[in-house]
Amino acid sequence: MSTLRECPGDAIPEKSKTSHEPVDCSNTIDSVKNSMKVIQENQTTGTKESFDNKQFQDAASKLNDDISIITKTESSSEKSDMLRQLIQHSKEYKTVEIYCKISADILETGKGSQYPRINTEYIKPLLTMFEFLVHCSSVSKTLSGVITRDRSFLIKATKELEDWKDFHLNDNHMKSEEEGENIVEMLCRLLHNISMFENCVPNVRGANCIGAMKPYLESENNIIRLLCLATLADLVKESECGSKSDSIKDLMSTISKVMEDGSYGDCSLKEIARIIQQVGRNDTNKKLVVQHGAIPLLVKITEDGNIEDQREAVYAIWGLSFDNKTEMIDNKQWKVISTLERLSNSSDKNVKLLSMKALWTIKDYQNSCGEQNDKVTRSDNRHILISHNWGNQPVVKQIYDGIKKNCISVWMHVHNIQGATVEAMVDAVDQAEIVLVCHSYKFKNSYNCRAETEYAHQTKKKIILLKMESGYEADGWLEPIVGNNLEFDFSGKDPLEKTVNEVIGAIQQELNRKNGVVVDVTKPIIESEHEVMIAQRPSNQSSGKSKEIPVLPVCLSLSFMLFLLLCLLINLACLNSSNTVCPYKECEPALPKPQPGTCMSDKTSKVNLTNGIDSAMNWTFSQVDEWLNKKILRKDMFLSTQRQLKTLRGKDIAFLKLLVNECPTTFYQTIREQLGMKDIQSMSDFRFAFEHIDTTVIDTDLHSTTQQFTSTSTRTVETTKVRLTV
Repeated sequence: MSTLRECPGDAIPEKSKTSHEPVDCSNTIDSVKNSMKVIQENQTTGTKESFDNKQFQDAASKLNDDISIITKTESSSEKSDMLRQLIQHSKEYKTVEIYCKISADILETGKGSQYPRINTEYIKPLLTMFEFLVHCSSVSKTLSGVITRDRSFLIKATKELEDWKDFHLNDNHMKSEEEGENIVEMLCRLLHNISMFENCVPNVRGANCIGAMKPYLESENNIIRLLCLATLADLVKESECGSKSDSIKDLMSTISKVMEDGSYGDCSLKEIARIIQQVGRNDTNKKLVVQHGAIPLLVKITEDGNIEDQREAVYAIWGLSFDNKTEMIDNKQWKVISTLERLSNSSDKNVKLLSMKALWTIKDYQNSCGEQNDKVTRSDNRHILISHNWGNQPVVKQIYDGIKKNCISVWMHVHNIQGATVEAMVDAVDQAEIVLVCHSYKFKNSYNCRAETEYAHQTKKKIILLKMESGYEADGWLEPIVGNNLEFDFSGKDPLEKTVNEVIGAIQQELNRKNGVVVDVTKPIIESEHEVMIAQRPSNQSSGKSKEIPVLPVCLSLSFMLFLLLCLLINLACLNSSNTVCPYKECEPALPKPQPGTCMSDKTSKVNLTNGIDSAMNWTFSQVDEWLNKKILRKDMFLSTQRQLKTLRGKDIAFLKLLVNECPTTFYQTIREQLGMKDIQSMSDFRFAFEHIDTTVIDTDLHSTTQQFTSTSTRTVETTKVRLTV
């Protein structure tokens, strides 16, 4: 029986088409549902009563027959739909939980010295339940998690493996040993499946699975040896890896023999490629796996296998390429480059993408590093890059939001789906001022994360490390990168908002250092639990590049309206009592008091002010940009200030022009807090630029627009009141 290994999660992949009789999907799923219902109804508190119950056993056998039909279905869409319904019904009727409990009880009945120490009448129902659990664990991360959460079942399963090792490894070939070997193989398959999901690894390790499976590396059963070695590769950490050269050599020899004979038995080409990939995942094993002949075997799988076999084989080649680039290029007889180039034109998008990534890692990586070092990055495209694994998405999203609120351009894959391509990954790193590496055990095992992080490291990008997992210390390829860079702990040691603000401070400090400008770090971005809850809400935006809301223009527009309303109220109050002194002394105009004989000059000033406001009100973004470039923007100005200035509209410029004359205190407070201007040079350039906003500096198109506007709306601005006539 071949397991159907999926990518992490419960997504069901497409299977290659084979010739089978048409399947009635509806009847098959109804049969599955009915069998699960009977199993649930006939489970009893007494274990013996359950597997002595004929209805229970018949339903269990029928359920496995239906699953066999599903896995052999020709149509990939029909099979995917039926597998999803199988998973759903398994959760609904708690079939996995029931089987784990009964199987644990059967294993516990094993006593005495005769292998496998289980009553003969219990072996068949046990194998029937194991077969179902193997199927479920091969297609569903969720159901694998259900199995690993049953600690009693895991402990009893690994305990039996430990107790059976002496019987299994001896030379007897009695019937009882054959029956026991079937149980051992099923247990090894089950542990192998659930160990491939990283969320399940801690519980499997906690049940002493490593110690129970190690002796079976000496088994004469090739399938059991392969399964045990692959499982151990998933469970063992880098620091626990010893020298396994002989074991890996035997493994490659066994796989080679199986492939030459064509006697795959219950082990498919996809599973063989997956096993090689798992064993080579640990950095200490990569060179050994390649040294003992893994690459020619994987190339052969891409030639002889179907689409699923090719996906797994190319993924394995990509993983091995990180530490074996030279060998893959120099050994022409392996045909690695030509094979990947051929598969990079595959009709299957996953095969195509994986082949392109492997090719880039093997032969284009060094070229990209050299080109990037000579590249001049456009200042308006620079950003902070967040490199992370999807397992840490919720916390990373809050970090992203905090940085973005501080007016710093930030890039992460959740908002940039095109990052799945090699070109997009390279561009994202090339345009980055700083790379935030959110590292964890899952991050370390991700080939995408490794490619992105190593490229950033080799191109000498500033790296800031964010530790996402408590108890995990960087190892393997990640260890030297972590050891040389600043790190912040997001594993729960400190409050999230505190650590986010520390990271933002480090980012600001680094950006200021690069630009040669000293700017104060802003107030805390995430200040309370309420703020954190808001940050955790899912975005309603569709996939693709995120759209930023221009916060400053909106705020300025609202402030403008409120200001005009306030002035109107003041105007009415002043009209009712001409002798009343306006209480808002701070909003007195910053113009000198008129002297006798200067009436004409005062009127001229008022006309210029009105004309300047009316002109700016109708400026387009390009005209605002031209005014900024001529009067204000400098190369050494802080990046966040430049970005905020470029969001201003003509209406915002007009409002600021009003503030300069009507309320200078508010004007200076606004440009400090909302535009980030804190140095004298920037504030002086910005302030005096408003002296030149009048009709004499507007081009003909804008002038005609202004005339049209002033014909329908007039505004009279006086020193202590504003009158609007529409």
